[in-house]
Amino acid sequence: MGRLKGTLKGVGSLCFGADYVVTTRTKTVDPFNPPLTLLERIIEESKESYYESLRASSQGWHDGRHDLSPWRDYFLGTVAAAYRELERRAELATATPGAKRNLIREAVEHFVAEFTSKELELACPMVSREMIRVVLREMQAEGRVEKVGEGKGSRWKRIP
Repeated sequence: MGRLKGTLKGVGSLCFGADYVVTTRTKTVDPFNPPLTLLERIIEESKESYYESLRASSQGWHDGRHDLSPWRDYFLGTVAAAYRELERRAELATATPGAKRNLIREAVEHFVAEFTSKELELACPMVSREMIRVVLREMQAEGRVEKVGEGKGSRWKRIP
């Protein structure tokens, strides 16, 4: 699924105005630098629909009778869901005092595995790096997250 996710992100970026997308074996670098983890999370959460759209779109491929509309509909639905989520986050970040802090905490709750502060920055593009560090330290003191490792390679892990 990894290669297809990279392709989805690249195609989506080009569709929405990017002049170029650089793809490597490990990650896609988008010139607009959107929160790519959001698209990945949406695809991961709807993985059954993802595979079903691929299956339905490839039926009749060898006979030239395939229909790409199931995959297209899935892809457009994924992009629409990502934009709705971004709108909601933008409203949260500007609505009330403490909103950015709540946005960071909510983003942390969506990570299912270990994450880096950079990944959290991508999930909360309207929040400063320093604010993210402050909230991570608060959550660490509350016992909600723990730091794994030290220095540049350190990661964070949510404590359920």
